[in-house]
Amino acid sequence: MSSTEIYTHHQMISINSPYNAQLSIYDINGRLVISKLINNGANNVQLNKTGVYLVKIEGNKGSVNKKVVVGL
Repeated sequence: MSSTEIYTHHQMISINSPYNAQLSIYDINGRLVISKLINNGANNVQLNKTGVYLVKIEGNKGSVNKKVVVGL
């Protein structure tokens, strides 16, 4: 899943994934904030709070973990 792109804009996390996958977003304290299935292509997730988050994407082709800063 090395071709998966993750970036932020204001309080939005945008994910461009070449595969269907399970998305999990955790806050800096390790609490699960969002868990949902995403489709291949462009996906957007709106967050209510600014801060540092861990984005985890797991699919049949592997997994990706990335720390992102939202809205700071």
